[in-house]
Amino acid sequence: MVQVVEDSTQYLNDSDLNAVASYLKSLPAKASSGHFDAGSKAANQSMQALSIGDT
Repeated sequence: MVQVVEDSTQYLNDSDLNAVASYLKSLPAKASSGHFDAGSKAANQSMQALSIGDT
C-alpha cells in the first residue's frame, strides 16, 4: 500500500478522492450491519493520510 500512496494516490485532488470514496460507498455491504460514517474520526484520518501521502 505504501507504494500506491507514494506513486499515485497522494497526487489525487479532493474531487478525485471524493469520487473514489463515493464509488466505494456505493458498493453493497458484505454484512447487513455494514455502514460508512463520513464524519467519523477514522474516515477523516484516512482522508487526511491519503491527501498528504502519509503512511
